Amino acid sequence: MGYHYEAMDRSKEAIKEIHDNEERKYIPYWKIIDNCWINLLHLFKLLHIISIP
Repeated sequence: MGYHYEAMDRSKEAIKEIHDNEERKYIPYWKIIDNCWINLLHLFKLLHIISIP
């Protein structure tokens, strides 16, 4: 899971650099990535709960 978090963080930083550190340009992309990450965490939590005997 740590690898995935690091990859998403690197992606966010790359998007920030592409948009010349202008928040109004890169923040919408960051929000999309953050929402995906939150949904992924919920999925992992659900899968963990389901797998408990």
